[in-house]
Formats: sequence, C-alpha cells, structure tokens
Amino acid sequence: MAKMRRSRSFKKEQENNVISIDEAREKRREKRRQEREKREEKQSRPEKAVVSQRRRIRERRRKMIYLLIFAVIVGVIAYSVWNIWSLKQLERQAQEELQAKQEEKERLQLELEHVESDESIEQEAREQLHMIRPGETVYILPTDPTGAKTEPGAAKTEDEAND
Repeated sequence: MAKMRRSRSFKKEQENNVISIDEAREKRREKRRQEREKREEKQSRPEKAVVSQRRRIRERRRKMIYLLIFAVIVGVIAYSVWNIWSLKQLERQAQEELQAKQEEKERLQLELEHVESDESIEQEAREQLHMIRPGETVYILPTDPTGAKTEPGAAKTEDEAND
C-alpha cells in the first residue's frame, strides 16, 4: 500500500495552527452544554404516538412473558405438590394393606398349626369323612321331615353316644 502524501499547504496550516488549552477547554464545555441541551429537549418534548405505542406494546409483551414464566413455575410447583401428596396416599394405603396381610398371615399360621395337630386331623376325619376307630360304632340319626338334621353333628360314634 502506498504511503499517503499530504500537500505542502496542509503541512503549513498544521504548523501555524497552534491551539491554546483554554480555547480547547472552552470548545469542549460548549460542545457538552449543547449535547446536554439536546438531551433535555428530547426529554421535554412530547413523545411521538408511534414510539410510545411501540413502547407500550413491548412492555405488554414483557409483562405477558413474565406472567407466563410465573404461571409455569407455579404450575410445576403445584404438580410436584400434588404428586407428593398422591404418593403419600399410596404409601398410606400400602401400609394399611401390609398391616392387613401381616394380620392375615398370623391368623393363617395359627390355623395351620391347629390344622396340623393330631386332634384336628382326627376331628376332620370323623366329621367330614365319617371315619371311625376300630371297635367304634357309628349311629346316624334320622333327619326332620323338613330335611334338617336334628343336631349339627348327626353322625355319632358309640363312645360319644354313651357320654
């Protein structure tokens, strides 16, 4: 790139152009004062309707966005609270079911111990299968004309009948 040359007259003007510090300060102060007056004039002037309408539209959009963000946050919090509440209810129901199942298990274990005993096995064999021990006699009592048995244990053995 070629070096730019300046004319001799420009150089002479620059050499003769001596600026005093006081004059430069005064020019800067004047320039700042004019800029300040322009700013104050702009602020004091009534805004144009188009500009203010655009500003209002932007403000509305911003408010709507903030409202939407707030609504989303509230929705997430509400959903989380509802989810926690429903999980707590499920836990409570599961605890109740567990308690009921444990009670049923205890009852069934007691029943199993009772059913596995020799007395229980013998009683079931006598009542349901009408089995007897050697040397015993079974007496079957007649039923009522209505068809109902006279006693709940209608079939009795000889030993029971003598008692």
